[in-house]
Amino acid sequence: MDNNAGRKKRPILAILCPLVFAMLLILNCFDNPRLAGLRGPDLLRLIAVGMCFGVPIGFLGGRRSS
Repeated sequence: MDNNAGRKKRPILAILCPLVFAMLLILNCFDNPRLAGLRGPDLLRLIAVGMCFGVPIGFLGGRRSS
């Protein structure tokens, strides 16, 4: 029996589009003087906070009832 029989596949564009916009925003922030002064631990904390918000939102968005 196929375990993925009831799952719908997402189009690749629905996955890549938010990633492209996120990368553009990150690239735009590199020349910001406030972010240029960040140290390694500050940057790691910023990434961790973003993941703590983003991962649950991604899971909640992926569990839509049909």
